Amino acid sequence: MSELEHGCSLSGLIDIDPAGTRLVTALSSAEDRSIRSVTLVAPGESIEGADSSALLVVLPDSHTSDHLGAIRALLEEADSASIACWLPDSVDDEELRRILGRHAILRLGPEIDATAFVSDAVRALRPAEQVTTQRLASLQRSMTQALNEPEPLKALTLRLAKACNAVAAIIGAQGELETASGPLPLTQLLEELKGEADGSRPFAVEGWRGVAVRVTPDELPAGWFMIASRRLSFPDPYAIAAAHIAASLAETHLRVELLIRRQERAVRSSFLEQLLGLRKQRENPELSGKLAALGLNFEGREVRVFSLGFASNRGSEDHEALLDAFYNHIDVELTRLRIPHLLAVRTTGLVALAQLDVETAAQVAFTIGAFRQGILLGVGRNVEAIDEIVDSHNDSVLAIRTLRSPQRTTNIMSYEDFDFAMRLFSDAGLDRMGRWATEMLEPLTEQHILLEGLKHYFEHGFNIIAAAKSLQIHHNTLRYRLTRVEEVLQISLRDPAAVSSLFLALTARSMIDRTEWRQPTAWNPDRASSETSAPSQVVRSTGAAAATPPPQTLGVVFGPER
Repeated sequence: MSELEHGCSLSGLIDIDPAGTRLVTALSSAEDRSIRSVTLVAPGESIEGADSSALLVVLPDSHTSDHLGAIRALLEEADSASIACWLPDSVDDEELRRILGRHAILRLGPEIDATAFVSDAVRALRPAEQVTTQRLASLQRSMTQALNEPEPLKALTLRLAKACNAVAAIIGAQGELETASGPLPLTQLLEELKGEADGSRPFAVEGWRGVAVRVTPDELPAGWFMIASRRLSFPDPYAIAAAHIAASLAETHLRVELLIRRQERAVRSSFLEQLLGLRKQRENPELSGKLAALGLNFEGREVRVFSLGFASNRGSEDHEALLDAFYNHIDVELTRLRIPHLLAVRTTGLVALAQLDVETAAQVAFTIGAFRQGILLGVGRNVEAIDEIVDSHNDSVLAIRTLRSPQRTTNIMSYEDFDFAMRLFSDAGLDRMGRWATEMLEPLTEQHILLEGLKHYFEHGFNIIAAAKSLQIHHNTLRYRLTRVEEVLQISLRDPAAVSSLFLALTARSMIDRTEWRQPTAWNPDRASSETSAPSQVVRSTGAAAATPPPQTLGVVFGPER
């Protein structure tokens, strides 16, 4: 004999199987009899001392034909008993009532399994709080398993909806529907939830009743996990608790994904930096293997380095935050387009190595809104071997620097757009050009004021007045400094070859030192958004005639005005 203590009314046990169970008793009050335990009784086992609060589940006896006599013998051992047993149809209910007295019998149908009935009876006798707790524990296990699905949030939503017989949905930070198990009046719901910062709250909108739980993963915009139904009694305590469990698991999943993305970002950025720092080497099987494992190869589609740089100076906080935002946007967009890529954030901008062409790079930059923010796009040459990645990167940086010219008419420049001087600089290589630049500018190494004046003179298109104004000095002072530059370097700033050489030398030194020229004050950064309204409208030179560079890139001289 085994016993489990609980509490319930005798009539309540009929609900376990209403079609196959019925109560037989001679007492009208037997239906309200309190049952506190379930006791299993084998055929022939004594039940002496059992009271009416114990439900005696008498297992079927296949060895007897006198079922009524067996029941009579069993009842004689107890003063008042509550019995559940299996009896054939040949035993009439009226015959049972004549021998029952103060006893009551639950007649179980022949299709009811003994094990299943006992399990359901024990569950029915449990206190409501305990039942709810166990149901929630079971639901939590089920929803935790949903996180192993290919689409965890969708699977989590569907399991919650099924468990609560309701509609479940996840709403993003901007009010976008992430996933849902059915239709909901989202516009009205979001209006109802407007202004709620955290926690959870019940709602009633358009006949829908439910609860919304705030999902606030670290460093990610907050959203809502909600469950709703048209039932008047919804949401009950179970549904509310289930919604909180689901929201907690969704939040955990998002935080884990964020951590994984951070780690992957660090690994990919480190690898890209390693590639960008690579010097000329015909083969590097180890790096080539890693690159191929990440989906990038030099067969088939083009592989290029492209850089995003700022067209104007920004505060350090704004600069860093915007770069980080563009990193995430580009990563999402390239992933959506199934384009293999590596990304890295540098102090001067963002660098990417991706399997795409110039047009696709422009489309991606437009899609993420880079041009509206005054961002410039430089695209390097097509990479056909791993040792060309550095050259492609240098191309993209040189393109960004050229686009900062006051005379620029586009936000995009690629290696194919380079003029003769730029292509010479690009193909010669940064190391070699850096050595030549150091040799040429060595007499000005300690003359910082003269170098600064020369750079501003170039930056402002050889306009003495504008350059002097940006330096906050008199224009005659700048003329004097430029004359000193000519004397020290023994050149003439009226000589196109000398001007072209100086421009290339200053550019090479700037790239070697990882510094940026100051943005020309004559250029208005607000021009960027008005110049480009769609990728197809991006102005790009396509040939020698169209690719007319700014005067300073060709070495054309308009001054100094002395």
